[in-house]
Amino acid sequence: MAEETQEVTRERVEARTPGGNRQVIRESVSSSSSPVQEIGHRKAYYYVYYVMGIIEILLGFRLVLKLLGASPESGFVNVIYMVSGIFEYPFHGIFRTASTMGIETKAVLEPSTIIAMIVYAVVAVIIAQFIKIKAVGK
Repeated sequence: MAEETQEVTRERVEARTPGGNRQVIRESVSSSSSPVQEIGHRKAYYYVYYVMGIIEILLGFRLVLKLLGASPESGFVNVIYMVSGIFEYPFHGIFRTASTMGIETKAVLEPSTIIAMIVYAVVAVIIAQFIKIKAVGK
């Protein structure tokens, strides 16, 4: 486990009054965490957004492919549906799925996918802000 180090700097500027007494002009205290900690927090912050970005892209592909009526028999479409289905599943059934029959395809609007995208984005922002606050607080 990495050792946490924190550097505290104190600065005090004093001057003498004409009567010979000491007078504090300025006093400040500052602290900073080690560069290793800052890099770790920054990496965690970016990883949260990176993972969220991947999930959002998968769900976005799912939404567009369903809306355009893509055939699940296609390998690419099947993989997107399977992987994104993992993230969409907790929200499945919140709203009814709307579908329309076209000439050749069936377009489907899954509101659960849109809800999933919103929820995952909000959760990622909350986690990232928590990491940011924790980094500043150290």
